[in-house]
Amino acid sequence: MINQALTIESENVDALLLKAKMLIKEKQAADAILVSEKALVLQVTKSKERPKSSTFFYLGQAYEMQKEFKKCLLNYKKCLQIDQNHFGACIHLANLLANLTEGQRAVKYFKHALRIDP
Repeated sequence: MINQALTIESENVDALLLKAKMLIKEKQAADAILVSEKALVLQVTKSKERPKSSTFFYLGQAYEMQKEFKKCLLNYKKCLQIDQNHFGACIHLANLLANLTEGQRAVKYFKHALRIDP
């Protein structure tokens, strides 16, 4: 159904982000990156508003799957700059930092995640 929506309206950012989410669940990180980046370009060029936090969250998840941790960290942080209460980005960032042996930095995000959702 999402592909049908995109066939009719290829620049539908919400449909693109939903497709990126589905691709991540299907472990198709490279495709999720392409779709998320397309959504990001559309948001930046066609919209007067700043990009949605979910765009950066999905990019972060996809880069994490590909073990591109620097890009992953940057995207989770961009997500949190837009929406400081984005629990998913906060907890993913905390876990990633912990796994990269950045314990003190991880604690900061774990504590913030607990403030968002105790």
